[in-house]
Amino acid sequence: MSTTSDDIILWQYVETVDLLYMIENQILPTNLASGHLETGDYFPGEEKIENLASRCWRHIVECVSISEWYSNSYESRAMWERNSEKPLALKTSLTALNNSLSNSATNLEIRNVHYEDWNDFSFELERNGSNYTRTSLFDIFKYKSMNYDCEDAVRVITTPSDLFSKRDDDFSYSDVADLDDPIPRTDIDFPEMVDEVIVSPYASNYIFPVLTDYLTSEYGVSSLLTKSSL
Repeated sequence: MSTTSDDIILWQYVETVDLLYMIENQILPTNLASGHLETGDYFPGEEKIENLASRCWRHIVECVSISEWYSNSYESRAMWERNSEKPLALKTSLTALNNSLSNSATNLEIRNVHYEDWNDFSFELERNGSNYTRTSLFDIFKYKSMNYDCEDAVRVITTPSDLFSKRDDDFSYSDVADLDDPIPRTDIDFPEMVDEVIVSPYASNYIFPVLTDYLTSEYGVSSLLTKSSL
């Protein structure tokens, strides 16, 4: 598993159902890379990808999953406002996140996001013979537009295990199109991963007591829940 080098405090803003899903199933919810395209978060060189790689690309964004976290030493009002529809924030550290994912069978990379001006940024797809290298294609997901640089994001990037089953480093259309399980599952240890579950300052007053009672009766983890300090 690859990680960034420095330990930092990370936040992820989630729906209540996401929290319960993680606790119940010990699985990290992720979004397909294709979903980031729909929200306007395009990837570098998307419009410039050569025709030879275009078929691979259409399938890659349907099998690569991303869980995005935001780096901040303190609780941020600006990020709460940006995620005002989310009633909860998960607080962790890079070390805890990495440790909680250590038993997952999925191919994982934890990477700092690099923000670039697409007008000036050039992303070159590397070749090994006639095919594009996997490293080259999947590096694409470590970049975002400069328009998002306020996030200071870290991404957990997951790929199907059988995508890397071959010895060589060549990447072809059939590698993606014929996957047994194209959507990767990312197992976690939730108590090890999450330091606090913080209720939004914009959430309804009933959220905290209702969640406290439910988490106590069903899972015994209500001690993780706290109100926002803002």
